[in-house]
Amino acid sequence: METDFEEGLKLIKLIEVLSGKRIGRYSKRVAFRSQKLENVSLALKFLEEEEKIKIVNVDSSAIVDRNLKLILGLVWKLILHYSISKQIWDERISGEEEVERTPKQKLMAWIKRKLPLGLPLNNFTSDWNDGVLLGALVSACAPDLELDWQTWIPTEALQSTRNAMQLANDYLNITPLLTPEELISPAVDEKSVMTYLSQFPQARYRAPLGRVVLFDASPVVGRSTKISVETVDSSVVPDISIIGPSHAPVVYNVNKPTLTTHDITYHPEEAGDYNIRISLRELSSGNSFYLNAMKAQASEGARIVYNNHVHIGEKVEIEVDNTNHNAIEIMVEDPRGQEIILPIVLMGSTHRTEFVPRRVGVHHINVFQNKHHIAGSPFQLDVESLALFNVWGRGLMEEGIRVGDEVIIHADATESGKLPLSVRVFPPSNCSLPVSHSVDETKLHHQFRYVPTVEGIYMVEVKYADEHIGMSPYKVSVGGSSKSSAYAFGPGLEGGIATLPAVFFVQTNGETDQLSFSIEGPAKTEVITKDNGDGSAILQYIPEVEGIYSLNILTHGQHIKGSPFIVMIDSVESKNLPFLQTAYLDGIHPSTSLAKGRPVHFTVNTRKNEDVGLEPVVKVLDSCYNFVPVDVSKLEPGIYSYKFTPETSGRHYISAAVGNIAVENTPFMVRVLDTEKIHVFGPGIGPDVRCQQPTHFFIDAKGAGPGEIEVSLCDREGPAVNLDVLDNDDGSFTVKYTAPRPGSYQLNIIFAGVEIPKIEINVKPQIDVSGIRVEGLENAVVTVNCEKEVHVFTVDGENTRVVIRSPSGRVVEALIEPTFTGFRVRFTPSEIGDYTIDVTYQDIPIEASPFHLHSLPFLNDALTNDDVIAETEYVVNASGPAQANLVVVSGPGLGPVTVSKRTHILIDATRAGFGNIDLFVDGPSKTPIQCIDNHDGTCSMFYVPLIPGVYYLRVLFDDCHVPGSPFEILAESAPTTSISSTPSSSSTCSALQSLCICALSIHCLFFVFICGNYGYEHFVGGFFFHFRYYIFELKNYQCCELQKVVENVLIGHRKDIAIDIGELVAEQDGLEVIIDDGSRHNYLLKLTLGRPNIYTGTWIAQKPGKTKFSIFFDGNLVRENQIVIHRGHDASKCRIYGDGLERAFVHETAEFYIDTQDAGEGTIAMAIKGPSESKTSITDHSNGSCKVEYIPLTPGLYEIHIAFGGEKKDPIPGSPFIAVADYRFDPSKITISELNERIKVDTPTSFIVDASKTSAKPLDACLKVGHQQPIVEEIEPRIYRITFIPSGKVGDELNLDLLYDGQLLHNRPVRLKFVLVPKFDPNQIVLLDSLGGPLPSSFDSSLPTQLTVDLRNIGKLEKLKVVPEVKGPDGKLRNSFLYETDKRGIYFLEYLPDVAGSYIITVFVNGHISKSFYLHAKVTGDAEKCIVKDLPKQQYWEINQTKKFLIDTSKAGRGALNFLSKKGEVVITTKSENNETVVTITPTTLGHHEVDTFFGGKQISSGTMIFEVLDFICNFI
Repeated sequence: METDFEEGLKLIKLIEVLSGKRIGRYSKRVAFRSQKLENVSLALKFLEEEEKIKIVNVDSSAIVDRNLKLILGLVWKLILHYSISKQIWDERISGEEEVERTPKQKLMAWIKRKLPLGLPLNNFTSDWNDGVLLGALVSACAPDLELDWQTWIPTEALQSTRNAMQLANDYLNITPLLTPEELISPAVDEKSVMTYLSQFPQARYRAPLGRVVLFDASPVVGRSTKISVETVDSSVVPDISIIGPSHAPVVYNVNKPTLTTHDITYHPEEAGDYNIRISLRELSSGNSFYLNAMKAQASEGARIVYNNHVHIGEKVEIEVDNTNHNAIEIMVEDPRGQEIILPIVLMGSTHRTEFVPRRVGVHHINVFQNKHHIAGSPFQLDVESLALFNVWGRGLMEEGIRVGDEVIIHADATESGKLPLSVRVFPPSNCSLPVSHSVDETKLHHQFRYVPTVEGIYMVEVKYADEHIGMSPYKVSVGGSSKSSAYAFGPGLEGGIATLPAVFFVQTNGETDQLSFSIEGPAKTEVITKDNGDGSAILQYIPEVEGIYSLNILTHGQHIKGSPFIVMIDSVESKNLPFLQTAYLDGIHPSTSLAKGRPVHFTVNTRKNEDVGLEPVVKVLDSCYNFVPVDVSKLEPGIYSYKFTPETSGRHYISAAVGNIAVENTPFMVRVLDTEKIHVFGPGIGPDVRCQQPTHFFIDAKGAGPGEIEVSLCDREGPAVNLDVLDNDDGSFTVKYTAPRPGSYQLNIIFAGVEIPKIEINVKPQIDVSGIRVEGLENAVVTVNCEKEVHVFTVDGENTRVVIRSPSGRVVEALIEPTFTGFRVRFTPSEIGDYTIDVTYQDIPIEASPFHLHSLPFLNDALTNDDVIAETEYVVNASGPAQANLVVVSGPGLGPVTVSKRTHILIDATRAGFGNIDLFVDGPSKTPIQCIDNHDGTCSMFYVPLIPGVYYLRVLFDDCHVPGSPFEILAESAPTTSISSTPSSSSTCSALQSLCICALSIHCLFFVFICGNYGYEHFVGGFFFHFRYYIFELKNYQCCELQKVVENVLIGHRKDIAIDIGELVAEQDGLEVIIDDGSRHNYLLKLTLGRPNIYTGTWIAQKPGKTKFSIFFDGNLVRENQIVIHRGHDASKCRIYGDGLERAFVHETAEFYIDTQDAGEGTIAMAIKGPSESKTSITDHSNGSCKVEYIPLTPGLYEIHIAFGGEKKDPIPGSPFIAVADYRFDPSKITISELNERIKVDTPTSFIVDASKTSAKPLDACLKVGHQQPIVEEIEPRIYRITFIPSGKVGDELNLDLLYDGQLLHNRPVRLKFVLVPKFDPNQIVLLDSLGGPLPSSFDSSLPTQLTVDLRNIGKLEKLKVVPEVKGPDGKLRNSFLYETDKRGIYFLEYLPDVAGSYIITVFVNGHISKSFYLHAKVTGDAEKCIVKDLPKQQYWEINQTKKFLIDTSKAGRGALNFLSKKGEVVITTKSENNETVVTITPTTLGHHEVDTFFGGKQISSGTMIFEVLDFICNFI
């Protein structure tokens, strides 16, 4: 069929037979491609215009070019029209409206009317797999057959289908166009089923008078055999004829147990074939009906009884009887030829055995009696698989798959199977490709995934029980990566429900004009497109029936990523969906603009579908089509809340569906802005903004894209400030305003619907009050009822005002005395608490006003006017507003403290925001203060109280007291320690001999004061200790016990120990640490003296249980402690660090470190996943840590998965780590291609910039002012197309600047020079060979020649008329044919160079002549070896008189015959017979004629004919 229709002749004949009409004139002798195209076009035109058959996507070139897929599509159209549509449909329901239906709908409606009620029919594929529907249809057309199809079960589908198809063939004359095995296959072809079933409407059934209901086809010699016949009534009697093996009649008996039942009994007397013929005769009319002839094979002796149709794994019981006690052997041969000997058990006279088949296919049971086959042996046993599969998916598609695509193969089973289902994929290298397999046991659905790695032809094998299923093996063509940037997604590409709309979204990314869509499936379905006007579109199709649909989305004739999309459409009944109503999405819509990094909330309302039991599926994709995590929660029945946070800017896509049916108005696209790319700056933002003075500021939103802007400015007292917002037409705005009054203003900016963070603007008064200052409030603390003096320095005392308010809010009377520099203010606070002092100038507060003063009560009677107050100030840098209630003050300096001893406090403001810390110490004496910034949001204050008494520590944060302030601190004199003697009652103090400090842990801090005759003191941090002679005082001693610091450790735990012996001098053994781990032998811890008097050692936990540490100095026990060691592991105690966890450079080594010292026993498991495999190495440091090095080969995100443990490993904290790999920034790696430095004026020009070998940065292109600026389009990651339309004059030079991350690319502009090109220039026509290459030096004469005409550079014309002209060496025109190709502007030109020499080819475009092309035709073959026979020699010929002669070219080689009439016109035809060419020549004009014969372009010397042509020739001539 692929080649039969190529010339169009057989296609025309087929159409004429089907239609019963004549098509008309057509070319019956086809030599050129143009003639083939003309014939096929004539046939297609006849089908469309005369037969009204709509033909889509099939043209004449597809059939001539042998496109098998489209040819089969055309044949299917003919089947639909002539076998289904044009049938005369009977049994039309009365009152049924005449509606236009497709052939498929017509056939399905007719069958549904035939079938009994309750039998579901939804498709022409899977519904016919079990044979039940076919049996019901045959029974409906032939009710007298009594098929009893209601008892048929799916497990016997093959036998049921065989029976139904046989009866349909016998009684309805239905030809079996496909086999029963094909019909029960899940992958049965829908078109084949429809073609087979289309015979039923025209089938006519003649009811038989009866039928055979019982027949034994294997009788045993000597035993009675019965045949039962059922008749329609008692007036019908059977006439029987039984002929035995010897061709003699066999005697039989007829018994009539009922009025319509006839039992025929006979005894086979000899082995062989018995031919049985039964006719039914009606007594009343004498009519007879012959039943099918039957044949029974009688066997001598042994007879086998078994079930000849089983499933794989099903036990087959075999019985052999009537053996006459002879030896019986049974051997089974499976489909592979393997022989299996079965054991036999003799039970009476019957031999029995069992067999369990393990392979699908035909088995043969060989039964031997006395080493010879019994009659009928071998016997056939059909074994089928337990489960049938419907295999489908993109992984089986013949085209559209790209290298790197992960493709899926689905397999749906009819029932659970125990045998393996496997998929193997063989690439061109023929080595098996990895295939992942997952299965849903509930749905009996298998899913296989594989990723092709190279281009070429792949073979995909799908096997069940080691047997191919479906159309396996499948041929899959894998192409290179798609260059298209178009992308499609949505629920309509994932699944759907019949009769409900399936919706999906397509982002064209500038390829709108090149996109095309098509859909293939069990029913004709149209794709409806809704253009969004922004380069995207919503597409919808409504599948009428369930089944598998293939959606093809192509650009430039090539599949986009993911195409073809294979979609399974389910029926409403299969999904148990009584209804599915509209769902709604609230909270976000296509016009919404979102902000990067801000959570987005929305809801989906499915209350109308609550009874369906389906939850909505919501997916969010970013601009790179990566899935964005979405959190979901159920608010109430039918209401679901969703939240996601966009991490990148640009377009985001939102899809929501219920049961693969899109929620109303989805999918859609929203815009995400990066508010960090919106910059606000200028004098109007601050810091020197003054009221009643015009100012302005700028808003730069170039990096955020286009959008409308809203700006408002208001303070806390009045209405919004009038703003003048000017659009600068470059993505930036200028805002002008005048603040009416001083104070704090808030600037609100909303860009493209997204609010950017508010900006506080502090507007200063128009008057400069910076010259006014206040002194005397440095120590803002005063004792109640004590006078306070404050100095105000100002040059304008008349307009300066001072107001003092008490803690109760009353205005305090003050004595204000003018001075030469301003005022002196004196007042006496009478209340305890905070006072405020407001200093204003012309009612404008000066800087830092109001001032605060704190009044305290008398400390004690000893406090006099000589008391002093110490103060200091500290600035905390943190984010957020100041919150004094979150400041924490701690430390020993809060008391009680010891006089003359330095102490300290810690002030923690890490959570309190930004503000100043003010510290004041009030007491009986001046107290020195020292403040240290810890650079972590905390500060430490050290002070030394000089005399005993009560001190008050005031801590203010942002002028507010912190919790507990003021703190009351008691300073005491240093205590005198009484010393008692050891063991004796001696009153003398023993000298301190030794001090041992062990730093097994440094987690607790405490103070130790040791006082003796020597005045010895020591401060210890986290130590426990012992004194040889026992005179000391210990505070908070219990907190230093070892077991409370380290209670439980794991095996492998490593601990570094440091012991400071102070001033002790060893007299004997010195310092020793003895470790007892429960074994019989203790061991010493190896100690090393490092810094003076400090010993260090390392201990590693190795044995589970309790380990005791004993510390000795000079043989005296200092202390004992225990540590409990456990077996196991704890991944949470692993530490990992290093730059390689966050970033890496392509082709460079990145590293990080893993420390498992505290994590116990176990090993590390690590995997690095990314866009490419990375080279990884691990260096073990043999101390529980290791270094990991890896080299990423391509840029992208790499997931570093690290787990620790035994057989079961747990992820360590932070795993998986995300590392970003990229190239180093190197603009020199950027390349430019497709750049033509001579470009056309006013013609779009583009070139490619490849920045894929350097880090991702923005690329900009700009021309000088006055030119249209270029468009930068990212066609692939980091590969850009720069497009612009140059303008100017001929000879002008144009500099184009390319900037990458703001840097001039290659440090120079790209220089382009204009050339003037007319809008239409036919001289730009290019002539190429048939493959599009340059023309060869010569062509072969006498053979058809095809050339390519390229008109793409002649300019744009709305209507194009192209006419070719070919002149031969004799100056005469030759016939030529020009036809379009599928490429715009490309034509094929065909002509025949009949003689050798130069040919001139000219192409006329819209009447304009192009330049001429000169081609040379060379001689081919050897014309001298041609033999001319019977050449006419008559001088005079009659007009239209036909003459013949022969030419033998068998020895002339390659070439063809051609004839050239120099004078006169003749019609010449040729025909090949017996290696010779018969030439027929007929003159059509009067006068002198000269005809030359050529072979291979060279004249045959003996083939010239010269004659005169007359109207008639008289006899005397």
